[in-house]
Amino acid sequence: MDEMSPDSTLRDLGADSLDELEVILELDQKLDMTLPDEIRQSCKPSEICASLLKKDLSRNQQNVISMKEKLKNIFFKFWYWYLNFIDKNEDIIFMNYGYSKDNNKIELEETDEKNRYSIQLYHLVATGVNIKGKDILEVGCGRGGGLSYINRYLSPNFVTGVDLNKKAINFCNKKYSTDRIKFLQANAQKLNFQKDSFDAVINIESSHRYSRIDLFIDEVYRILKPGGFFLFADFGDNMEIEKLKTQFVKSDLKIVRFENITDNVIEALKLATPDREELIREILPKFFQNLGRNFAALEGSSTYNSFLTKQFEYVFYVLKK
Repeated sequence: MDEMSPDSTLRDLGADSLDELEVILELDQKLDMTLPDEIRQSCKPSEICASLLKKDLSRNQQNVISMKEKLKNIFFKFWYWYLNFIDKNEDIIFMNYGYSKDNNKIELEETDEKNRYSIQLYHLVATGVNIKGKDILEVGCGRGGGLSYINRYLSPNFVTGVDLNKKAINFCNKKYSTDRIKFLQANAQKLNFQKDSFDAVINIESSHRYSRIDLFIDEVYRILKPGGFFLFADFGDNMEIEKLKTQFVKSDLKIVRFENITDNVIEALKLATPDREELIREILPKFFQNLGRNFAALEGSSTYNSFLTKQFEYVFYVLKK
């Protein structure tokens, strides 16, 4: 879809249910209006938002990429604010779906056990090559749990995490500050690092929110040292996964390993559902809980079922400069 029409829904623009929710919250604030509870709990917030925006959109045809980026930024500002508000014990440090293979388990310290499946995804990706003694960058570090694991278990020389969200970066610098790890605010599509800066760049379950994946790949190539590696994992629908493959093939990076890990992600989601369900009930208001289940892809949710039916696929790549 190249243009936005007055009848476009947010789904047409690539927004998921959480993007839609955030637009509703933003409309409340910016337009000084309060949407009724029955609308907030509707299964089709995209239709409501499209209707509210129709008048403006009919006057101004906007670029879809620009709108998608705006929606994503709005959502994450809210999401990190909300996490900071409710997560007083700093329990939520991972937000990826996780990985499990025949329920084989890597060895973890007791304090890391509650995040086992998310950590196992990081372990799979980060051990795609030997990163011991190397300088590592994670793009889209979120709340830093993955980079902390890498720093503590895999013995890199120095690790840097970047994320677009300032609240996430502030959280990370407060929680993980050591002489071997740092966190910076940065845009994945315009990274503020010198050419040939890192031995490996890691990107896990983040790129599906970038408006221009091609710009991100170009930036990864630029900042990798010669012979450096791009360690990547993410999900998308069948068309998105095919487009991603095309972008990698067209890039100057060489694909040295590829795995479709959808079944392993499904296994992890199923195993993690009881604990994540308990967390959702504990931290989310009742009207948020179904949205939270879908966001976390709990067993039985629409997101989980999309993986189950292979409408969504999850892929892992190792690429070399």
